[in-house]
Amino acid sequence: MRKFLISFILCLGTAAHAQSLPLAASPFVNDYADLLTSAQESDLSERLESVQQIHGVQMMVLTLDTQADFDTSLSMEAFASRVFKAWKLDDRKDGVLVMVLRKDRAMRVELGRGYGRRWDVTAQSIVNHSFLPPFRADAYDTGILDGTEAVIEGIVVPHQKGVVPDQPSFFERYKFFLIAGGVLLFSPFGHLLKALARKLRRCPNCGQRSLSDTKEDTTPPTNLTDGMGIRHTECSNCDYSNRSNYLIPSLSQSRSRSGFGGGGRSGGGGASGRW
Repeated sequence: MRKFLISFILCLGTAAHAQSLPLAASPFVNDYADLLTSAQESDLSERLESVQQIHGVQMMVLTLDTQADFDTSLSMEAFASRVFKAWKLDDRKDGVLVMVLRKDRAMRVELGRGYGRRWDVTAQSIVNHSFLPPFRADAYDTGILDGTEAVIEGIVVPHQKGVVPDQPSFFERYKFFLIAGGVLLFSPFGHLLKALARKLRRCPNCGQRSLSDTKEDTTPPTNLTDGMGIRHTECSNCDYSNRSNYLIPSLSQSRSRSGFGGGGRSGGGGASGRW
């Protein structure tokens, strides 16, 4: 009954606000994607309420089926930041938002301005190790409960105690630029190696090294969803042919593969993940 009422409030809110942002029907857990049982939602709300009472930190969990029901003009990170600000989680500069988009297979841990960029690395580690593995197994309740607890114990509590995360190593801080530079430097050789590897493949039918591939993009990617394509493999020596599907990363994922940093509007940072 409670979730029905929350869903009803959400529908009213989206109709009134042109589906721009979801409403915060609860100060702690807004499970609009219905990923938690009523008992789990109640326990999680009590846990987040205790965090607020003990540490003075406002922390909220939001689940949605898809961002497409709201503002599609924003990247997932910018959308999370706008929700963060609209729900006034930045008032004390140490608020936290955990957002899960089930159908988009994407999530975000948004941190307030008070945390600093060093906490982004910790947030990314929690996303990678506590949230994403259960999500990939469709165990959304486990991922939400364990991941949220990891954020509390790994970020909120240490931050309130004045703990400062270790400074990332030089490679960790600049790995994107180092890797990108390496790709640009060696990309001509990389293309040659890939072309050579393709030519050396043996046809499973005739055994000759005469296979060739062509790609056909069937579903273009968007900011929110991955695209799909078909790879056609044919043998020039016999009548062998094969078709296989391949994934095209979403546009927002292609722009920011690391997931660090921010949506910007909250003035803070955080970490993102996809599964």
